[in-house]
Order: sequence, then C-alpha cells, then structure tokens
Amino acid sequence: MFRTIMPFWLIGLLSCCWLSFFLAAQGLPWHFDEQRYYEDYHALSAEVETPHLSWAKESVWSDLKVLIIAPSWGQRESVELQQRYDFQVSTLMTLRHNAFAGLTSVGSPLSPEQVFAQFESELLPKKYDVIVVSRTSWGLFPSAYRYEILRKVYEEGSGLLLINVGKHQELDQLWKREAWQPEIEIEELSALSYVNRGNAAKTNISGRIFGKGRVLRLDWRGMSAQMILTPWPAKNNFDLEWEYEHYLALCSKAILACADKINDSLEKPSAALQLQSGLREQQLSFEIKPGANEGASLELLAFSKELPQGHQLGKFAYDQRKLGGIVNANLPAGAYVLLALSRNKQGKLCGYQYFPLQVQSNLYITDIKLEKENLAKAGDMVRLKVELSGLQAGLPALRLEVYDIDRRMLVQQEKTVSASNNLTFEFPAPYPLSSSLFSFEITLGGIAKQSGSFTVQGRKRPVFSLAAWAESQSCYISQRF
Repeated sequence: MFRTIMPFWLIGLLSCCWLSFFLAAQGLPWHFDEQRYYEDYHALSAEVETPHLSWAKESVWSDLKVLIIAPSWGQRESVELQQRYDFQVSTLMTLRHNAFAGLTSVGSPLSPEQVFAQFESELLPKKYDVIVVSRTSWGLFPSAYRYEILRKVYEEGSGLLLINVGKHQELDQLWKREAWQPEIEIEELSALSYVNRGNAAKTNISGRIFGKGRVLRLDWRGMSAQMILTPWPAKNNFDLEWEYEHYLALCSKAILACADKINDSLEKPSAALQLQSGLREQQLSFEIKPGANEGASLELLAFSKELPQGHQLGKFAYDQRKLGGIVNANLPAGAYVLLALSRNKQGKLCGYQYFPLQVQSNLYITDIKLEKENLAKAGDMVRLKVELSGLQAGLPALRLEVYDIDRRMLVQQEKTVSASNNLTFEFPAPYPLSSSLFSFEITLGGIAKQSGSFTVQGRKRPVFSLAAWAESQSCYISQRF
C-alpha cells in the first residue's frame, strides 16, 4: 500500500484559501484592517453591565450630546455614566495622562495617525452640548485641537468640563474671565460628608463664563489612576456601591451645569433634615425656589451603607410654594443621604438633589449591667441586665450577640420587648480558646445599640522547661529561653 504525502507548500496554500473563504463568509476582512481595529478598540460597549441604580432614566436630558476626551484606560467610567443617564455620550481616547498618542504593545490602536484622524472626524466638524476633558494634560493637545475646543465654547455655546487637566497658560488666561459658580453641592459633598462623618473626597471647583459658553474645573484630590470622572477607588469596583452612585451623580450634575441645564427646584435646608425612628408616618416639607420650573411629582429616597439600593420615603405632588407630605420613615436611627427626584407630567426626571438626613430615636438602651465582669471558668453563667426607656408598641426584638477576640460569634439570643423596662440575658461563659476576652453587643433593630466586654479565666497555659510568661485579659506573651 502506498501512502501519498501532501507537500507542505500545498497544505499552506489550501489553509490560506480555506481561511479566506471562512472570513469572507463571516463578513470579515482577510487582511489586517488598521482602521477597523482602531474603531473596535475605541467603541463603547454596554455588553458588560454592572449592577447599578436606574433612577435617572428616562430624563429630559436624553438629547444632551456629551463628548468625553480622556485616556483609554479610564473609559469604563464613560460606560458607567451611559448606563445610568440617557445622555448621548461619545468618546475620544488619548494614550494616557502624560501622552496624547503613541504606539502600544498591542499594535497601534493609539498611533498618532489614527488618533489625529479620529479627532479630525469627531471633534472638528461636530457640535456638542458639553465637552469633558479629563486626566490628559491640556498642554499635550495639539494647539489646533485646543483652539477648536475653546472656539466651540466661545462661539457655539458648548459647555466645557475640565477634570484634573493640570496647569497651562491658556487656562490661566481663561480664568481671568468673569467668574461663575454653579449651584451644585459638589464642592462640599455635604450629604456624603455628613453620613461619613467628614470622610468624603475633596475637590477644588471653579467656573468661568467664556463667550456663549461655560467652563468648569473639577479637580479631584487623590484621584485613582483608573478613573476619569470620579475619585472612587478602582479597587472597590462599581457593584452597587451607593457612594460611587453619589459621586457619579455629582459628576453628571457638573455636566448639566456646563450645559446650563440644571433645574433644581428645592431650596437647600440650612441643616440636616430630621425624622423620628420607629414612626411610619411623619411630615416632611421643602421650600420651593422662587421662579423654579416645578416638576409634577417628587420622590424621596434614603441611602446608607445598610441601604445601598435606597429606601423610598415617599412620593407626592408639587403644591404651590411649599412642597411636603407624609413619608414612611420606618428607618433605623442614623445618618442618611436623601435623594430628591423631581419628575415632570410625562414621568421623566427633570431634577435631582442631595440633602443630609438624620433619623433620631427616642428609644434608648439606657444601661447594661453584668453581674460579673470576670468569670472563673467556662460554663459559669453570665447574667446581663438591660434597661430600656421610651418603650412603644411594635418594637423589634432585643438581640444579644457575643464574640471572641477574632470576631467569631459564639452566642446569639433574642428577647421580646414588652411593657417592662428591664430584661435579663443568661448564657454559659464560652471556653477561652485563643483569649480570655469576649465582647458583646445589644441591639434593638438598628434603633439603639450598646456594647461591652467580659473575661473568662481558666485557659490552659503551655508548659515550658524554662520560660517567662505574662498574661493579660486579652492575650498572652511567652518567651522561651
């Protein structure tokens, strides 16, 4: 039997022919198409959707054309913005914060020729309501592109939002123009700062009127290298983080300010709004700004770390100069971010504002007493007396949780709150495995909370032939000689 061996050159030829036919059948080019590679590399895609809140869709700003010019590695935030808001978002990508264009290790998606061609086709002939330039130094842009951006602001009335673009003499000259301060709380981040006890991102913000348009500088301090719109740490990802939603909402507010599209109708309260914990129906009211373009309805949502998706407090209609109604304030005591959403008669969002909210409680755990704070051994009964005040009907159960030094929960008990102001928990002392110190927490459905600690002796000590030994209530230290 003879075996026919096909020459290698023929195998290669047939393979190329087969590949060409396959690519043609799929509608794909059989040679490398640099232009197509560039367009695919720079195309925004919402195929990968992160969990997010969708209160901003649909809105009256659905025809707002926004161009975001920023490094390619941060453009995921453009997708995050597009997921939440119905702006018409376009992008132009630069190489990185300190380079406008250049070759990369994956080919040439950011080669100077391709970048210039894209700017020529997308920036020069088209009109935008707002142009966002972020994380690329202003001086790195070719002078023709800087001129075109400023011309669109001055002559066409486009808004310009500059985010961490560095210093430049052209911007210094621009900032000698008429000052403009938008009515947004992005500078102070007062609501978020209130909830986090002063821990919120810091920013320098200032604006100028330039011809027919407005220019706003938003310089975040300590901005992550992977972000272009917010100061959110990239390592925290975007998954339903209510603080990230807050930062991105404030950035979108800055975009609306540059387009002169802000329509806030509520006066900012002089202090945090107050509600009472445990009461379902309470009155909450706002003053309406003079001359405000009122919506048809107002929806109130409360956010915190425990309520990342928000809790609806109420929804009611606008009425003359004061807006108010009965809200469902059945929330645990604490600080919240209150989001006020104004919608028109068609149900489209036409305004949103953030306010600090404090939920107070008249119900307190006034005192906790341990019968013994130091127990001799495991198994001895621990007795904990709890004194309450301000009792009312429909209260949640009083819960006890006991933890060891490694924060492992060892005991959990609940007591029904009745007419009595005094309750007692009893449980056997746990074995002191890694430490003699134990902590406990008493909670009342998030309305009130107290904590304390106790110790249990009797933990076996290691045996050494010659050693020094020291033991405290929380740990032990040994040294072998």
